[in-house]
Amino acid sequence: MTKKENSNKNVTWITVALICFCTVWNFNVIQNAYYYLGQSHSISVMLVVFVLYFLPYALIVGELGSVFKKAEGGLSGWVKKTIGPNSSYFVGWISWVVLLPYLSQRPINMIVSVNWILYQGPDVSSVDPVLFQVVATLIFLTIWAFAFRGFKVVHILSNIGGMSMIVFAMIFIALTFVAPAFNVDPTNVKSYAIDMTPSSFLPADMGVIASLSILIFACAGVEQVGPYITRMKNAAKDFPKGIISIVVFIIVINILGVLAMCVMFGPNGEEMGTDFITNGQFIAFQKLGMFFGLGNTLMYIFAALRFVSEVALTMIIIDAPIRMLVESSDERYFPRKSLKQNKYGTYPVWLLVEGILVTIICLLPILGINNVDELIRWMLEVNSICSPIINLCAFLAFMFLKAGFKKIKPSGDSFIFVKNKKLGFFVGLWCFMITSSSIIMQIIDPNIFICLTKALIPICLLALGLIVPFLAKVFNK
Repeated sequence: MTKKENSNKNVTWITVALICFCTVWNFNVIQNAYYYLGQSHSISVMLVVFVLYFLPYALIVGELGSVFKKAEGGLSGWVKKTIGPNSSYFVGWISWVVLLPYLSQRPINMIVSVNWILYQGPDVSSVDPVLFQVVATLIFLTIWAFAFRGFKVVHILSNIGGMSMIVFAMIFIALTFVAPAFNVDPTNVKSYAIDMTPSSFLPADMGVIASLSILIFACAGVEQVGPYITRMKNAAKDFPKGIISIVVFIIVINILGVLAMCVMFGPNGEEMGTDFITNGQFIAFQKLGMFFGLGNTLMYIFAALRFVSEVALTMIIIDAPIRMLVESSDERYFPRKSLKQNKYGTYPVWLLVEGILVTIICLLPILGINNVDELIRWMLEVNSICSPIINLCAFLAFMFLKAGFKKIKPSGDSFIFVKNKKLGFFVGLWCFMITSSSIIMQIIDPNIFICLTKALIPICLLALGLIVPFLAKVFNK
């Protein structure tokens, strides 16, 4: 190893752990687990999912990143090496289209944040859903229009907003446990005692399995950690130490977060209304401020930070995934005209396609969803179906690596998660089956419209990826 190569290996296990944490964790994980997985009963479910799914997923990504340290494009490069060059285009396509429903959700969150700043209450839940969706679409199209000229300082805004949200969530968890002792208005602001018997933390029924995709969705994005492993001096030792450490930390912080929600809303959801996914976080900070006699101050700060982070995140998701798709894939899969950049360095054709698809997703609920709270739950569930699809690509690459269809010999300093090829293949298959089954279970719904849209949105988005190479053959002649 040259001195230059050695000097570039400056990433520690603590850095990897922090990157992993910031990628996968936010306050929504706690709120969604509390709502979908049975309040205090969700703790055991989270423990199982993070140990038996998230931990092996992160270590699988580590091995892929280490073995294919020179592969460009991250996951698409790993798939290209293990499965073949044609598959890398489809992975790039999947990486882009699964973010479109996520992008559609951002203006919705902006509206909810602004509502709480202006009205300090859950008034948004009573807004006409058609008007709500039209306004959300207009907000998206306004930000999207600026994307043609490129975004500047967006990463700075994203880092400030994202890190502030994480810090604020930590403050909420810490203060909640002491808040009842400082309650200045116990007659109007109620807290709940936590039942610490083991049965209160076990699943109340097996129905929670149908919502496992909500936790799988929380694990999405771990593949972004993979490329950093090549910049570690002793990856074989330090990478698993960083990943195991952060998994333990995430488990602890999620358990404390759910318990904090139990203090605020009750261990069995005594104060959890049908609008919880829409307004739960804001109500939690509002109650916390009232405990300490601060009024709505904490809620205002949280709502403002959430709005800023949502705007920055929208800007990033509009632009960055298109660049990854176009610049990391073989040009022969795209019509040549679609690869042309404007004077600002953006790709107008792909921005136009993105704008059309996101607009359709934003307005689609008008056909069958009758209230804002149901709309927001639908959008979350669609994302919990679409986002984990990219996880399947990582597991397939790992299974192909262990199956030995291509002779790939890792270098001596590579991190190897599972040395036994048969066991490694089984681990990849286990994660693949958990992901795919959770996606299928989330699609099932008694409401025909919701069930159909949850199935058709990912199918249509993936099918479009088959059409683009065909168009390239036609137009490139």
